[in-house]
Amino acid sequence: MSKQRHKGTAFETLIVDYLRDSGTFPQASRSPLHGAKDTGDTMNTQPFVLEIKNVKQMSLGAWIDEVGREYANALQKGSRYRFSALIHKRRGKGWVGDQFVTMTLSQFTQLARHVMEQRNGQNEHRALTAIRGVEE
Repeated sequence: MSKQRHKGTAFETLIVDYLRDSGTFPQASRSPLHGAKDTGDTMNTQPFVLEIKNVKQMSLGAWIDEVGREYANALQKGSRYRFSALIHKRRGKGWVGDQFVTMTLSQFTQLARHVMEQRNGQNEHRALTAIRGVEE
């Protein structure tokens, strides 16, 4: 294994461990390579397709294009993924929680809409519960 590949694998493992240990994605794991049909670097992180990078020279545009292709591959397989994001090394920051997450504005607005719909659904549920409590 090349030094660069080893560095990337170690960073992917660090990120997956963080996602799992945080309780956000308790079943998260590293994904095996699938070549042209790759669906990201992680498994069990629905609703996110995640690409993870640890290289010195940042290429955000190319990486976002890559995660976009992986997202499209995941959708073709009929998966439950709704968003894609890039996790990449933040130089000079050793704590895993300080690393960067990047996504397109389109993906961000879809995520924000999803969060707002969830919030509105919860508020609607609370209102209906309160009304039912008054009626009973």
